[in-house]
Amino acid sequence: TSGSFVYENGDTIEPFVDITEATEIGELMSPTLKQQKFAITDKGGILPISNTLLSDEKGGLVKYINKWLARKSVVTDNRKILSILKVNGIKLNASTHAEIKSAINTKLDPELLAGTVIITNQNGFDIMDQWVDATGKPILQPNPTEPTKKMLSGINIEVYANTNIPDEDGASPVYIGNLEEAIKFMDREEMALAVSKEAGFTKNLTLIRAIQRDDVVTKDTQSYLNIKLTAPAEQPIVYVRSANEVATTSVVEPEVP
Repeated sequence: TSGSFVYENGDTIEPFVDITEATEIGELMSPTLKQQKFAITDKGGILPISNTLLSDEKGGLVKYINKWLARKSVVTDNRKILSILKVNGIKLNASTHAEIKSAINTKLDPELLAGTVIITNQNGFDIMDQWVDATGKPILQPNPTEPTKKMLSGINIEVYANTNIPDEDGASPVYIGNLEEAIKFMDREEMALAVSKEAGFTKNLTLIRAIQRDDVVTKDTQSYLNIKLTAPAEQPIVYVRSANEVATTSVVEPEVP
């Protein structure tokens, strides 16, 4: 299955003009639309399982296989999404919180910030997790609704394994933006599972078939930041005095002539 859709970048929308009473109302300029083609492809495979194993096992093998196939589906989608994010976006290098905060403030459309998310790998998260302010307080904040996750300037951070988002040239990829504007996920059919004992009858096997039909395509290439993050050359040294410490001042007596 193939087709196309149209979209408009938010920064190309012009405001209405003033209208003077009893004068001809001017025509509006047509939207600046872009066309994006897509092609739905079938993805999947067949997993053969011994009928003897299915009869003898008591550890929940079928439940584990279902979970494994679901994870495989997610990995398939994420790999395509990440391959698109890697190529496009507003590209820059950064190593400090200030640099990333400035890029968010000045390079992203403020109207799209409500849907913004941060995506990085384990190494990128580790760099950000070590950022501290002038008092030694961590820059990242805990997510109040998901205690195991953290936030940067109120933006959720989604961390993926280094194997799924590898570093490149010593830098960790960080993607920040409204990804619904950056890409479009064309999902024609969720993963469908089919089980057959007859197909593997001569080998005493049960065959599990998994198929999903989808495509991921580029939308607005400038709706997110594509950052190469490296650790700062020097971490700030912060000295915080305890409440029990008392400042003392040495007074130098003037010499008597």
